[in-house]
Amino acid sequence: SQVLFSASRAIMAVWKDVRSVCGGPLSNKLARRSALYGWPQTLSELSSAGWLCIHVLQIILHYVLPYLVVSRMCLAAGFAFPWRVALAVELAFHVWLLMVRVPSLEKRGLQEEVPVSGARQAWTDAMASVKAADAVGYPFLKFLSGWFLGADPLQIRYDNLVEWVSCMVFAREPHSVSVSQQQDARAMAEDVCTTFGFKPANGYNSDIRFQFFFREPLFFLHRSCFQYILTSMLPRLGVACVFRVLFGLRRDCCKSTGVHYWWRASSCSGASQQSDLLFFHGLCGFTGYIPLLAGLLLGSSRGAILVETEDVSQCLNFERPASRAAIMEAVKEGLLKLKLARENQSQGRCIVLGHSLGSCAVAWVLDELRATNVITGAVLIDPVSILLPLPDVAFGFLYRVPRTAFDWLCFLWCSTEPGISFYFRRRFFWYNNMLKPEHLEGVPTLLCISADDKLVPSETVRAYAANHMPKADIRWWDATEHTGFMGSPACTREVVRWINLQT
Repeated sequence: SQVLFSASRAIMAVWKDVRSVCGGPLSNKLARRSALYGWPQTLSELSSAGWLCIHVLQIILHYVLPYLVVSRMCLAAGFAFPWRVALAVELAFHVWLLMVRVPSLEKRGLQEEVPVSGARQAWTDAMASVKAADAVGYPFLKFLSGWFLGADPLQIRYDNLVEWVSCMVFAREPHSVSVSQQQDARAMAEDVCTTFGFKPANGYNSDIRFQFFFREPLFFLHRSCFQYILTSMLPRLGVACVFRVLFGLRRDCCKSTGVHYWWRASSCSGASQQSDLLFFHGLCGFTGYIPLLAGLLLGSSRGAILVETEDVSQCLNFERPASRAAIMEAVKEGLLKLKLARENQSQGRCIVLGHSLGSCAVAWVLDELRATNVITGAVLIDPVSILLPLPDVAFGFLYRVPRTAFDWLCFLWCSTEPGISFYFRRRFFWYNNMLKPEHLEGVPTLLCISADDKLVPSETVRAYAANHMPKADIRWWDATEHTGFMGSPACTREVVRWINLQT
């Protein structure tokens, strides 16, 4: 039964992945890469042996390992593991995933968002940040090469540039946009050439391609139902118990958007009242943040709102899109509850904290609520929202061949999970997720940057922040990778200490 189980899982996983790869973004191997700017190999350039290694690791991590651990535990406890039941459950799960869930995702298509500030202004802001990055040692040609998946900038023709601009700003190719949008795309391409002195040859080079994840087919690696139970459902139940029993939080649903959030009112009032906490997690939910939240909420009287982004929490629930509008509605509803829970029903103040993807939500909050004097401080850890127009985050998360242990973990665990893949390829729009320096004006800010971050260009972000966010308190965490602070009590204490000093 074990042999049948492993064989059936392997066949189904490989079949689906081959179907995705052959028809999707990984099949085009025409991109001509340049080693000049250090961009690593992309998945489209991976050999058959490389894909075989990925599938072997996929089967081991997502199928063999979870069942091996639990079956050994059952054997040690003196009873046999129910392999037949497990096989039936896995078959039913994969039939549901392949025949119901995945087709429903593919039918949803791109859930477009227009730039909040307008297309031209969004592009102007993006190029301003690229120019600022160029001034601190991140060359424009490296920027362009990265968006074109490591291509030599000299091979990029003018029509390639116009097509890239159109896809970046309008999420559509030039032939499928309106006449006015075509004109805007050409004007923006001209602006790039003028600003950076770039002089592409006329015409179109069909041998290069760029990051166009908006329209590329979804790509993910299958994982077992049992793994979802062990690494998603059970941790979520454990987090819920900790939140309710230890932190005194309750879970509510925004009435207008369906976004869930955890909250509690402050237990103090008057001058001794601490600022409330408004928290946004990164990928995979709240589990890794328990030590940080414990330092902020245990033994503390502060109120709290912890916004839950189910899109990226590996729970296979895509019914509540975590758009800017939806998240901000949930935040405003939570802040109103905190206000009404106070004895004098006055509007309190809060510190907003976001890690990784959560830093994008921090940018939304600062943009919309900074003028109301609700925000008394901001904490950004491993922020992907700073210099987001640079290609590093998208390239590293969606296209790069894994090289380090973190790369492999990110690839096998996060970026190829169905929900996370769907979010970043269909619901994440860079122009509505940027953090601008003016968002932080007048707001005490802690900026925590991991020196060995493989997603965020940490050196460039630090130099950019020093020039354009002069009042931010920048903490440089040596020998720490993206999300590495979760395993560092010293980093956690540093964040908690800073927040406590602000209240």
